[in-house]
Amino acid sequence: MFRFILAFCAVALIVGCSDHKVSQNPQFCVTTTSLPDAYLATPYGPEQIEATGGTPPYRFSEVGNNLAQFGFSLSSDGLVSSATGPTATGVCVFTVQVTDSANPPRSIVADITITVATPQGYAQPPKAPSDLKAVAVQPRSVTLLWADNSSDEDGFVLQRDTDSNFTNPEEFSVPAGGGSTVTYTDTTVTPVTQFYYRVKAFNKTGESGWSDVCAVKTPPEYLLWGGGGDEYAVALLEDSGKFWLVGTTKSFGKSDGAVFFAELNSNWNLQESWVWSLSGYKVAAAKALYQNGKIFVAGTIADPSANTTDILLLAFNTKTQTILWQE
Repeated sequence: MFRFILAFCAVALIVGCSDHKVSQNPQFCVTTTSLPDAYLATPYGPEQIEATGGTPPYRFSEVGNNLAQFGFSLSSDGLVSSATGPTATGVCVFTVQVTDSANPPRSIVADITITVATPQGYAQPPKAPSDLKAVAVQPRSVTLLWADNSSDEDGFVLQRDTDSNFTNPEEFSVPAGGGSTVTYTDTTVTPVTQFYYRVKAFNKTGESGWSDVCAVKTPPEYLLWGGGGDEYAVALLEDSGKFWLVGTTKSFGKSDGAVFFAELNSNWNLQESWVWSLSGYKVAAAKALYQNGKIFVAGTIADPSANTTDILLLAFNTKTQTILWQE
């Protein structure tokens, strides 16, 4: 009886091992090598990535981020989709990792391709303008030039701000040009101000990215008033916001010519004034320039008694209100 029971158990163990071998899962692999073609800006999927073998269910993930660069996404159950459509054309090659439910789990990787084409008659957003630069800078105008890298734009949006991060920009609409470059003159700037510019193109499909940023500082404004005879004055704007009037005159109670300096506040009210007498000479011509707290005057003076002309050169310190030197 004992021998019979032992023999029966041995036969049962062999059958169990056989059944186990017969029920083994097939080789674990990804059977999808490519997904259906996609079209630019056209909703896609979802399309299923297939795997066999191992122990289902499977978990899917991407190695890298190639899908996102084309505007696709991959779900954990192996579905590739794009709600608004791909954002770039070409062949998207991405690597998928599939992990099964075995204990311990096993993982495999495989490369899969999606070809993204442009639909017939589709218009893409224009390419971004480039090489933005200022070609002429005046106290109250800035002329800009940039390269037009597309031929299908409807126009441009130009932004200007005093902050390089464009936190509160002003926008200007610029019509499309007919050549490879576009020129625009901004006539709304103010003197002695730092400005930053950038530009982008647009059409019915969408907008391009921004161009490079162009930084511009407008110079001071010089306004010339003509008086009777040899009198004249020029207005200079200091970096601190003060205004200076510099000129030549026969007034101030002097019979000789004189160079005068007058300080004004932001409301153009006179604060102080200084006069430098030419002692018998008359001013034939003079110009003034402000730089780093100093006003430089250059011109010519005439001696009526000797009928001669000399050069006039002097420097005036706006901080100490004194003549630094004169010739």
